[in-house]
Amino acid sequence: MTKKICFLCVLALLAAGPVATQPHLKSVNRWINRLHLQEKQVLDALQKGLRRAWLTPGSKQKIPALSSRFALQNPQESVFLLRDVQGKCSSTFFASGFLVQETFQDKNYVWGITAKHIGDLYDGPIEAVFFVNNRPIVVPVQIAFTGAQYGIDISLLKLDIPAGILKPLSLGQDPQVGETLHSFGYARGKFYPLSSRKVLRTGTNRIFTSYAFSSIASGSGYCGSALVNEQGLLSAIHCGSIPDKSASFAVPVSNLRTLLAAYHGLKQGQRELLFNGHLIGKMNVRQGIYAVYVRRNGRVISKKHTEPQLYSGLHHYFSPNPDIARLNDPSHLEDGLKWLGADEVTVLVFEEPAEYFNPQEDPCKQTLYRYNLLDGTVTTSTFTGVLSLKPL
Repeated sequence: MTKKICFLCVLALLAAGPVATQPHLKSVNRWINRLHLQEKQVLDALQKGLRRAWLTPGSKQKIPALSSRFALQNPQESVFLLRDVQGKCSSTFFASGFLVQETFQDKNYVWGITAKHIGDLYDGPIEAVFFVNNRPIVVPVQIAFTGAQYGIDISLLKLDIPAGILKPLSLGQDPQVGETLHSFGYARGKFYPLSSRKVLRTGTNRIFTSYAFSSIASGSGYCGSALVNEQGLLSAIHCGSIPDKSASFAVPVSNLRTLLAAYHGLKQGQRELLFNGHLIGKMNVRQGIYAVYVRRNGRVISKKHTEPQLYSGLHHYFSPNPDIARLNDPSHLEDGLKWLGADEVTVLVFEEPAEYFNPQEDPCKQTLYRYNLLDGTVTTSTFTGVLSLKPL
């Protein structure tokens, strides 16, 4: 019995800890969930104990010094720990989020924000925990609207915010290369501020910053946290790091504005697909560009594609080649392509389902645009299937 309890302790740590935050352990998590049913009382008691131990505010750890010009002095009034209510989520256990305020048609809205792929990993109800003056404030959360993990990797969350206690962030502008940003989130269940993240490269769907994580903060729970500028305004949303730890990447705040517009049903929520300034079509917030092919007499002479890499996202976000990294810029589809003398451009767009999406296994809705460079006409076809690198 003692050996069994020890074994279950290890499994509980896997279910609650950073190892389980990786989507590629989904099969392991399914096995753990079956064990939950068999050993429910033991596992529930272990996980409750772990949660009590891990939910102590991280304010005791030394916070890196911030610039004297920095405007956000009490970030824990704006950011929150995101957790599963029942302690039985299929993958991640703790994550990060933050509050923003939006004014629409003279009405103020307060939203919770996290990364879209974080919300995919929860099976049941979730809640936000704010730590104000070392006192936890627990708020129920509902996912209201989402973008796409391989595009606008953001989810809008509805929360009942206590009046006069918490302070939503205001929206700023996309950062510029060389700018210093500050980020705040929860790594491994503890509050972790990063005071200096240099912007290395900017793009329409992702910005790249210096890799600022230590072994304490790396690997678990920081996705969905806020990056703010020196004025304390939101600039981006953290959504991952490059596997070799040479940089981290985030969704620029302009993508959040696009998602909010889509939620309200505004035209700004649709992004135009432009090849050398020519309108090919429009893309909603749940869609991403999978491939662009340039042809001459039916033969592919130039191409760029995302080439899904299972569990680590789409490789163009990690690529050192700026032309590949700009693949998902719908307004400049021609970037990185050779098209002199070409007669056709083919653009393949895919739409992510609402739940967890594995691009190598799960079918999705796809739209194929064929743009005739000779006469300017565009033909469109729509179908459902698993993404393939074979040119259509």
